[in-house]
Amino acid sequence: MQDFATEIREAVHELHQQIESTYLAFRMMHGIISKPEYSWILTQLYYLHNFLEPTWQTDSNLAGFFDLKKYSRLQTIKADLELLVNGDMPAIHETTQKLLQNTSTMYQQNNFTLIGVLYVLEGSRLGSVYLTEPLMNALSLQDATGASYFLCTPEPWYKDWYRFKESMNHIVGLPQQFENIKHAAVNTFEGMIELYQTKPA
Repeated sequence: MQDFATEIREAVHELHQQIESTYLAFRMMHGIISKPEYSWILTQLYYLHNFLEPTWQTDSNLAGFFDLKKYSRLQTIKADLELLVNGDMPAIHETTQKLLQNTSTMYQQNNFTLIGVLYVLEGSRLGSVYLTEPLMNALSLQDATGASYFLCTPEPWYKDWYRFKESMNHIVGLPQQFENIKHAAVNTFEGMIELYQTKPA
């Protein structure tokens, strides 16, 4: 049986390495990101999730594969920003707007492409365990509150995420859609690299 999740992971492998050297990702991983910089990238991620989550959950072909209502990140981001910048969210950046437009266009052409988008955005939780100490130090946090988006992944998520990746192999009609899904994952990752490479004003 074809392992679709593995094929997506392999398709974005080199991009995953590239994003680690981007301006904001590097500063996060090394504990030197400023609160304004962190608040900026967090807000851009909010705009992305604000499209992804409701679109996914209202799509009858997708919602049953992974419960984004259960694992919504929107309230978490709002709570983080409330602590960091009193909820004063920076404006959406042109890079974020471009990624959202591309995502919306891909989805309108083929709703299965949102699987590739979800794989990149939601799958980023897996690497967050490496950010705990540097982020808390950089943001002067006593606990994970303020960086909950990255640092507070609920334990059941891991099992549900594994089930989602397994379920991809059994989605009726997915083999015919897979190249589009893989393209969407690559497109999303490239957009995220551009976003993390941005130096907030």
